[in-house]
Amino acid sequence: MIKDFFKIILLIRLPGGTIKYYKMETSDSSKEKRVRFKEEPTIHLMYKWKFAHHEARCGKWEQVARDRERFRRRILQINEIILPVLVKKLKEM
Repeated sequence: MIKDFFKIILLIRLPGGTIKYYKMETSDSSKEKRVRFKEEPTIHLMYKWKFAHHEARCGKWEQVARDRERFRRRILQINEIILPVLVKKLKEM
């Protein structure tokens, strides 16, 4: 495995004329990262049970996600209504 290292020296001038040196060594790992797939994939059979299948499809995470989206949408709707009133009151102050 070949790694390319880069040395970085940072010079920072602080108030009062002092200079701070920082030496950093980083590796360029972009050349090392590759996605590889097996020629023969492994197949895992999934058996479904009524309870497990239902929990996987309609879990609490789905309800939480729906509630979060509804709450976000409601905030945006109320914002459009109440913002002009608040801006007007703020300008009057």
